[in-house]
Amino acid sequence: MADQKEQWKKDSNQLKEDLKSREKIVKKREVQIKVGKPGTPSSKKQAATQQRTSLSSPFIDEQRRRELGLM
Repeated sequence: MADQKEQWKKDSNQLKEDLKSREKIVKKREVQIKVGKPGTPSSKKQAATQQRTSLSSPFIDEQRRRELGLM
């Protein structure tokens, strides 16, 4: 058992030395970042707001509340 522990310790130390001397490779991936112009609302945002406002009206809200028995 003692021989086996000594062998494991030697192997462990050898692995540590091998990893220290290993050449480190760093891979870089450069990506261009695009930023929108400040102050100009995007067309997607405008379309989403228009859609939300057109779906909800006081008349439709009142009608739905009556159907659900809330009024």
